[in-house]
Amino acid sequence: MSIKNLIIVILLFSACSLGPEHYAKRGAHYAKKYGLKSWHLAEKNYDIALKKGEPLSKIQADYNKVLMNMATMYMYYKDYKNAKKYIDKSQKVIGVNYDNTVYRAILLIRTGKFKEGEAIISDLESEGYHNKDILYALATSRYLQKDYWGSAEYLLKIKDKYKDELRSNEIYYMLAFCYYQTKEYYQSLAVYNELLQKESLPFRKAKVAKNMATVYMALGNEVDAGKYLKMYEDYLKKYRRTTPRKWKKRSKR
Repeated sequence: MSIKNLIIVILLFSACSLGPEHYAKRGAHYAKKYGLKSWHLAEKNYDIALKKGEPLSKIQADYNKVLMNMATMYMYYKDYKNAKKYIDKSQKVIGVNYDNTVYRAILLIRTGKFKEGEAIISDLESEGYHNKDILYALATSRYLQKDYWGSAEYLLKIKDKYKDELRSNEIYYMLAFCYYQTKEYYQSLAVYNELLQKESLPFRKAKVAKNMATVYMALGNEVDAGKYLKMYEDYLKKYRRTTPRKWKKRSKR
């Protein structure tokens, strides 16, 4: 046997002899990182750990969080098939719990099954759950059904009560758009101004500035509309200059 083949055999033997704790630790390592690539690696290692005999009770909290993070990311990209896949997997492997139940409700709402989704939310409320997830699900349902007043009511509750717990600025975009649709233009601008301070990436600031220009146009204020269109162009140039490769990919779409 050649040295190369011997090394391969040794490596394969080592991999086979690794215990469940090894894979559980690797899963935890990737679970702490951000992004689908890391979460998929965490999922893979947790699956191996379970197959090798790691007790579910030791990893279920972190594993469930990974699966829900992936479901959230896929919903963000409107890949509802994969979002459902990970919600289903969570309920099958971890068991039905609050997290995968509320995510299933949000998925149903996102895919236009409003009554089914809201029925699940109603059940959760009757069990005593009253938090930002519940409010977000109801806000999203109203928003997608173009009940912008109703959506704004729930979004304001999230903004006022759970401001420091928000992981993204999505509710600010939704709220600003709700105000725009209900012709509460100055309220819309106030929310967009908050967003302009919150966003750090140039392409996101560009999006906010462009939306503000649209609101000023609705107000008939061409001067300020022009000011924010200029700001939009400046942020876009900064984005193109600092991330040329990404810009080329985006511009081809």
